[in-house]
Amino acid sequence: MKRYSLGIVQTHATQFDGPLFKRLSRHPDIELTVYYTKPSGKAPFDKEIGQSPDWDTHVTAGYRYETRDTGFSGAVRFILEVVNGNHDLIIISGYLPFYHLLVAVYARLKGVAVGLRSDTTFLYTSQYSAKSILKRLIMPFILRLYSSGHQTGTLAKQCLLQYGFPENRLLRFFSKRGYTKVTGVDVSPEQVKLARQIHPNVIHGDALEFLKGHKEEFDLIAALDFIEHFYKDEIVNFLDACHRVLRLGGVLIIQTPNADSPFGLVCGFGDFTHEVFLNISSLSGVMTVCGFTEIKGREVGPVPYGLFSLPRWILWKLIRLMIMSYNIIETSGPGSNIFSRIFIASGVKQ
Repeated sequence: MKRYSLGIVQTHATQFDGPLFKRLSRHPDIELTVYYTKPSGKAPFDKEIGQSPDWDTHVTAGYRYETRDTGFSGAVRFILEVVNGNHDLIIISGYLPFYHLLVAVYARLKGVAVGLRSDTTFLYTSQYSAKSILKRLIMPFILRLYSSGHQTGTLAKQCLLQYGFPENRLLRFFSKRGYTKVTGVDVSPEQVKLARQIHPNVIHGDALEFLKGHKEEFDLIAALDFIEHFYKDEIVNFLDACHRVLRLGGVLIIQTPNADSPFGLVCGFGDFTHEVFLNISSLSGVMTVCGFTEIKGREVGPVPYGLFSLPRWILWKLIRLMIMSYNIIETSGPGSNIFSRIFIASGVKQ
């Protein structure tokens, strides 16, 4: 049986984490390494109690740990060694010091799963300070780096959810907009467990098998990053099943990698489990055959909603113009006008 390699990054050892790390290290399926980036023989000065706490347990006994130099060159070596250390998951405690955040950035670029262990409650303290306002501006971008959340405390969980943590945003989106019967289906037990933290009605199982047990029951079906894992005949079976279970006027929404994008191959074949690579033309064709009408496609590109996103949106418009110009030069037409790496298609059951 495979042992999963877990790396945990935090500033210093505490008596609260020591017992947890000891227990994790004894788990037969986990190979644990803890990295301390501000090691010292004594815990840091605690402003609340006016002194450095004296731990009454051996906080670094019973598990594997490593200490790292916190200078600039040491921090660079630390980032490279941790991310390249063949860990299946790296959990980072907070996003400070700054090089903790750089670990998340580099891990994301390398395709390594990275989780955020957060006890942040800044949303509920000093709400109008300059530091808090700055955090509100950058927090949504920081949270996108992480693939899992490990919150310590209910305030931290509420804070991360409010800032759009990337776990199960779709169920939360529909629930907040008044959908009273929201059902999620996922074949992964881990994803089901996470999704149930947001909405209780999440089923562990195969989507096609789930659809077989329903007929004209749903007003909306959303299949995001889903159909590219199917073979062509399975896609037809899935679309037929969606058409059957939707009520009249019901809508099917699909998100999938875009074969019309110059960079679509990164998403289309960057995952070994992907079987098909579609564009709006091929997808709308098969949706039409399966009975859907009013089929529309749209890009999933930058959206201007703040100071940092506006320049991205402007640059994206310039890039789109360049792609359309290239298509006109080669084929005398602008192409599909959908050029983002992934795209969304929708169809209606009439």
